[in-house]
Amino acid sequence: QAVDDLAEALGARWYALGNGDFVVRAFPYDNGTVVQTLSDGKLGLVSTAVISRSRRGTANSVTVVSERTDGTDPVRVTARNTVAGSSTQYGDTFGRVSQLIKIQTPLTNSEAQRLARAQLNAAKALTAQWSVVCTPDHTLEPGDPVRLKYRGRLAVQVIDRIDYPLGLGSMAISTREFSTPPTSLGS
Repeated sequence: QAVDDLAEALGARWYALGNGDFVVRAFPYDNGTVVQTLSDGKLGLVSTAVISRSRRGTANSVTVVSERTDGTDPVRVTARNTVAGSSTQYGDTFGRVSQLIKIQTPLTNSEAQRLARAQLNAAKALTAQWSVVCTPDHTLEPGDPVRLKYRGRLAVQVIDRIDYPLGLGSMAISTREFSTPPTSLGS
């Protein structure tokens, strides 16, 4: 629970490496450098891929509430996708879909703002997901941006989860859309 709380306060996720180390890493749901291209075809590593789109888990407003240990009013910050024309614009055809995050770790106002923005980016990033089965590549980690090509479809995604085989076999990768919705802060 402590690692979950720490990662959530940082706007990050945690995972264990094969050697027993634990990593806490902020997911860069914004522009970054693609570390690998995974494709199908004659020289590709991808054997299958399933691409899905879903509203489940998607939010266009994220509110972070952080309790203070001194008994003063809690820090409360909201980030919203208010960009006109965005498919998840707050209050437009997508509606008003909110997510509330209560943090026991005391945060400053700017830390709460960073967390709200990071969580909003992650919530928006759930709109497109790929599930890929491919030849194992142990250089990849959750949070790495990758370019995926499968049966004529192309996307840049960020790795959310990797399942490595214990023996011979393929690895499974779950990804999220690699994008940053512009946000505005409000109360």
